[in-house]
Amino acid sequence: MRISHFLAIAGVAIGIAGCSQKPVVQGVGPQLTEADMPHPKPGLWAVKSAVTGARQSCLSGQLLPLFTVRTDCTQNSRQRSADGGVMMDSRCQSSSGSSHVMTSATGDYQSAFAVNLVMSSSNGPSIKDHLDYTFVGPCAAGQHPDDQP
Repeated sequence: MRISHFLAIAGVAIGIAGCSQKPVVQGVGPQLTEADMPHPKPGLWAVKSAVTGARQSCLSGQLLPLFTVRTDCTQNSRQRSADGGVMMDSRCQSSSGSSHVMTSATGDYQSAFAVNLVMSSSNGPSIKDHLDYTFVGPCAAGQHPDDQP
């Protein structure tokens, strides 16, 4: 199974826009780099989404696409939250409209973690989702990770 339709929508919304001038995360401490962001344990994860339902996803151990800074959004903000989790906040603007994506995650990323996502766009309705990830075990032999092209 490939990245869920919902996650693909979030990626497209970020990808079609350039970001505004003002970082919007109210986090704690300095900005985080990609290396500072959590990387889930490689393997098969059960994912429960309030929007798309339950599924299983084979993850590579790379940074989740939700937390990848796009080069066309130069004003993304990634910081620790007060509860020790991570937050990413992007306000984007392009000729086709504007978007705002806020993502937060907490957990240990080795056995279980949760993600909250809010995406709004000038071109459509807002989307809110809560995702619970639980590690199941290794991916099936020959299974391609869902979070990689």
